[in-house]
Amino acid sequence: MSHFAIAVRHSHEERNAKSLGIEPIFAEARKQVFMFAAYIILTVVAAAGNIYAATNDFIRPKWLLGNMHKLGVPESSLPTLGVLKAAGALGLLIGIALPLIGIAAAAGLTLFFTGAVITHLRARDLSLGNGVPVMFLAVVVAALVLGICVREA
Repeated sequence: MSHFAIAVRHSHEERNAKSLGIEPIFAEARKQVFMFAAYIILTVVAAAGNIYAATNDFIRPKWLLGNMHKLGVPESSLPTLGVLKAAGALGLLIGIALPLIGIAAAAGLTLFFTGAVITHLRARDLSLGNGVPVMFLAVVVAALVLGICVREA
């Protein structure tokens, strides 16, 4: 079927839906499905990123130790940072089924990565760790906002 035929068919279906008064229902349902899919994708990406970061905190690669030394973060705090990131990741994933846990986890990770950005700024690291904490912050804030919006719909 050509693109033109699909467009004509879709237009005809929309006219029929509008005449029956059900067009707004379809539009709202499409919006909810899209937002939920975006929420799931962002949540899984945020969780995967935090699991990766937590794993690095536990295995302590040399590059991470060097970065932490430059920031003035003691090596002894790495296990705590790893546990916080892993707990946040787990909370995000559980939050798909239990919304309040997901929202709490996203809020906690938002505070965590805000603290990371502040740590970089206090150490005068204006590259902000090549933008890594900012990227993590953006993803968890997006997951938080979508998590709230999806649950309100």
